[in-house]
Amino acid sequence: MPDTLATGRTYYWRARAQDGANTGPYATPAAFTIFTPIVIDVPGLSAPAPNSTVVNLRPAFTIANSPRSGPVGAITYLIELADSDSFANKAATWSVLETPNQTATVSPVDLSYGKVYYWHARAYDPSTIGPWSYTQAFQMLGEPPPVYTAGRADRPRAERRDQPQYRHHPQLAERDELAGDGDAVAS
Repeated sequence: MPDTLATGRTYYWRARAQDGANTGPYATPAAFTIFTPIVIDVPGLSAPAPNSTVVNLRPAFTIANSPRSGPVGAITYLIELADSDSFANKAATWSVLETPNQTATVSPVDLSYGKVYYWHARAYDPSTIGPWSYTQAFQMLGEPPPVYTAGRADRPRAERRDQPQYRHHPQLAERDELAGDGDAVAS
């Protein structure tokens, strides 16, 4: 055949014999279909970056869309997040529909301060599942120190530097006892 047959179509053919003097009948028609297989390749993991430190308890995950060929349907990404690279203990698993060029989503659960997490992703359509991406790790920022927003009396004693400290003075020891909360009383 001089031209390539188009994919996604069914073709029918039949044959008969001729010897120059005689012609036989056509055989029963046969059919074949040309199809292009669907291939979904490995997605790229863009963020969180490898070995980065993340500050948000629900970090954003960004995936470089998977290369693909063939008559692919709507692509969805499956993301797994775990506390080890074996993914035996998953912290979260969720899916997100593909968006043009790259796909972004936010963790559906709060992650723990100071912990290392591992994640990977794979793409799939209604009939084909692509391979898992490589695994990437990131660490959550350590837990921040407590923030005191109430008055000075709510802060720990060591942080009350703006108040006079008289405990070392024997004549004012009685005033310290009268204050009740351990703060000195100035007269």
